[in-house]
Amino acid sequence: MKFFFCALFLTFSVFGEDNPYIVKDVSIQKTGKSSKEAREKALVQAQIEAFNILIERMLPDAELNKIPKSFQDSNVSSLIKKFSIDSEKTTSNTYSAILRYEFEPDLVKSVFEQYEVNYVENFIPDMLILPILVKDAAPQLWEEGNIWMEEWKHRNNVKTRLPYKIPLNDFVDLSIINSQEAFSGQRDKLDRLADKYSVKDIMICVFHLHNEYINIDIIYHGNKVFNIPSLIKKGPLNSDLLKTIKNETILAIWKAWKNKGSLISNQFDELLCLVETPNIATWKDIKDKLAGVRLIKESKLISLSKGRSEISLKFSNTLDALMEELYGAGLELNHQENNCLLRLK
Repeated sequence: MKFFFCALFLTFSVFGEDNPYIVKDVSIQKTGKSSKEAREKALVQAQIEAFNILIERMLPDAELNKIPKSFQDSNVSSLIKKFSIDSEKTTSNTYSAILRYEFEPDLVKSVFEQYEVNYVENFIPDMLILPILVKDAAPQLWEEGNIWMEEWKHRNNVKTRLPYKIPLNDFVDLSIINSQEAFSGQRDKLDRLADKYSVKDIMICVFHLHNEYINIDIIYHGNKVFNIPSLIKKGPLNSDLLKTIKNETILAIWKAWKNKGSLISNQFDELLCLVETPNIATWKDIKDKLAGVRLIKESKLISLSKGRSEISLKFSNTLDALMEELYGAGLELNHQENNCLLRLK
């Protein structure tokens, strides 16, 4: 249990385009007795799939099983703020689509709090993958025979949570950067390639093909710091092994990015603070407002007096999140004389 006596300032979490509660590129296909039935089944399944992507993005592996499947099957729709269909295809008895979902942050957090789940509020952006094959000491990117690039183009053989783009290998790409420049990580040229594909982050996945083993180095280009361990595989190279290596590379990138976020604990902390109470009516107003603050799990009156009272608040999530929710409820939490002071706005 922790007690906070600290300088406080009010901050607001405003998600812009980089919204961790948006899940893109949810691919789904269903069959049914009619196209209508297939579509209805697909849309139900797609929202569950989107929620699974969301929690896999936000929850440490050890926390994933805390949210029961029964909850996902019956409650996910209530967490969705909006969704859109990016593309769809219908036949007489099948429906396939790619969808985009936006979840309501407060509702998702309330689920995490309900099951006492720790989470990472982290956005995983679109990134550009540059698959480089190194064979006989010569790097290949755009060249014919780059089996590593060809494998990454096959998106249907892996169900990935990682939103990534593959370069088009067009004239503009070739004019921006060649294979050796990409392999050596020439920053200015990689920046130009990132601008072309409207991304901020590039993962250079170098496939070293040796006689007895395969070594994958993942090199990050962007404004963060990543250290992704190399992958080593043995065995004769074939299509199955190539697919396995790509899947493990995707998983390594996914986990590295996921772990960049700050873990938010849903274990309860305790905050002792003074309360401005010029009269009983003010205290009753504050008490009623505290009852509506979702993050507060327990409030206890320690002393009540005219002018200043003292209370104890047990809360989940972060202190900044508590301050934001208090502010929305009409209460202001400030630092004064080395103590936390709560008052009406």
